[in-house]
Amino acid sequence: MITIKDISITPEQITNSGLETVQVRCTVFSQNENCFITEVGLDLRHTMLNDVFPLRPDPNNLLTPSAEGVYTCLLEAPRFMDSGMYRMPILASDSKEGTGAGMSRFQLDWNPGVSPQIGTPEFVEIQEVYGDKPYTENNQVEVLESGQEALEKRLKIIEEAERQINIQTYTLEGGGVGGRLMDALLKKVDQGLEVNVILNVDSQFPSSPLSLMRLKANQWFYEWTRTGVAEPEKKKDSESFWDRLLPRKKSGGLNLALFSGRSVGVPANPASKAHVVDHWLSRMMDEKKTKPDAPQEDRLSTYSGPGGLPALPLLDYAVHEKIMVVDGEKAIVGGRNLESAYFEHWQDLDLYVEGPVVEQIQAGFLKNFDEIADPETHIRPTEIYNSKPQKAGAVAQFVQSTPWSGLNNVLLAMCNALQACQSSFYAVSQYLVLPGSMLRDAILDAAGRGVDVRILTNSDRTCKEVGFSTAYYVTLNYLDELIEAGVRIYEALGDDDEKALQPYLHSKEFIFDQRLAAVGSFNLSMRSSHIESENLLFVCDKEFAEDRTRAFFNMLESKAREITPKRFKRLREQSKTRIEMSRHLELLF
Repeated sequence: MITIKDISITPEQITNSGLETVQVRCTVFSQNENCFITEVGLDLRHTMLNDVFPLRPDPNNLLTPSAEGVYTCLLEAPRFMDSGMYRMPILASDSKEGTGAGMSRFQLDWNPGVSPQIGTPEFVEIQEVYGDKPYTENNQVEVLESGQEALEKRLKIIEEAERQINIQTYTLEGGGVGGRLMDALLKKVDQGLEVNVILNVDSQFPSSPLSLMRLKANQWFYEWTRTGVAEPEKKKDSESFWDRLLPRKKSGGLNLALFSGRSVGVPANPASKAHVVDHWLSRMMDEKKTKPDAPQEDRLSTYSGPGGLPALPLLDYAVHEKIMVVDGEKAIVGGRNLESAYFEHWQDLDLYVEGPVVEQIQAGFLKNFDEIADPETHIRPTEIYNSKPQKAGAVAQFVQSTPWSGLNNVLLAMCNALQACQSSFYAVSQYLVLPGSMLRDAILDAAGRGVDVRILTNSDRTCKEVGFSTAYYVTLNYLDELIEAGVRIYEALGDDDEKALQPYLHSKEFIFDQRLAAVGSFNLSMRSSHIESENLLFVCDKEFAEDRTRAFFNMLESKAREITPKRFKRLREQSKTRIEMSRHLELLF
């Protein structure tokens, strides 16, 4: 056994400016005889640094030959490292396989400084680092706002396909719009084209026990609040979907990869007393005044899910991206899954793209397929890159995140763009679930600098379309600090007829200083930030961003109402019980 004592952090509090460091210092002794210390490390695998940093022996305070004594490490906190209280295990081992652990702590405050102005070469250089992709020029970007034009564009480019069709979606129904798209895809399979599809298992099969748990959680919330009679369960035609696609997969005519969170999780280590949950989750738990340092075996799991959560279907990793690439030349990204509601009565948004950025989208799909598919049972999709610069067009960048790999590029690119805002930040998000988080810090920072921050999300009425409005009450939990800071929150208007289909808001769109716009699958939520794979297409074009700004304000004027401080206070008083209970379900959204 190894003893680690006299642990000190100097200073105990710094900021995430990227210019400050802390020194970690401790004394290490082994209780084993005739051995020597072999390794001392600072475990930061639960943070964005995702590594174990060695502590070096202090030659002036070291015993030989046992190498016992004082060990130190100088740690630099990078810019945009999430703020909060950091718990950093110190791990040590000796030559007789003895081990020991200690815990160090320091406080990191949010102060990354203002980024260079959007559109400048300095901003582009930094954004390329955080987005992990270069900006590309001369792209044709077409907004697919109505469901009808979004469907027709998909059917058109499928029909025009000559070599390959790649599709990734969160859900694909067997009938309705999904059925029409499936018919078009299978027709191309019969013509000998290569068709590759990525689907998320949990969300695809609502009749399975896994997805039923998600539905039952919403129903439990609804019944507990006693607000009315539950609507009949709405089932997808999953049997039709499976019956039609599985034979094609088995015959080799269709390359279908199904994602499960367990395929990317890692076994937990109950023996490791030093284990802590990921920092983003620890920060949430701090706000709830729970016990973030509880040993792993107290977390009711022998399998590690996102951030240290139990790997349950409700909480596990998921692929949430929506991608379509045809012949490596044409692409569609955005918010729509391949079900009828997204094209018929929901409010959603996609972008159709041609040009060099399609190469980034194609590469993103292929990377996802490689991570998800079993190489022994799947044929790797052909790498087809056929994008051509347009005669004149927009500058664009495709950014992706895969949290299970420690890659949070969408989150970092969003925060950098927010820190660059000088005048305005406008957002449309399906829900707004931001407990203690760097994204909330960045939004509050922008508002504090005098930036006009406005966010449009769903209302109680539109949320009744899915999940008995649970997400609405989860959102209300986290509006008080934003509203107090001057952030203006709007909610989408629903149909006055409660029996009517509601225009559920599913778009994900962000506009920075009317110079940069981003559209994709990313919501303002903890799941999008840390649990699900996501993407955004950033379009750095003043004319495009101004056009999207006009569309945003048209929605505010005709399809939304503001949650003013007075109205928010009334909502909290009227829905106190539902709001408090919904907080237990925040990581479902």
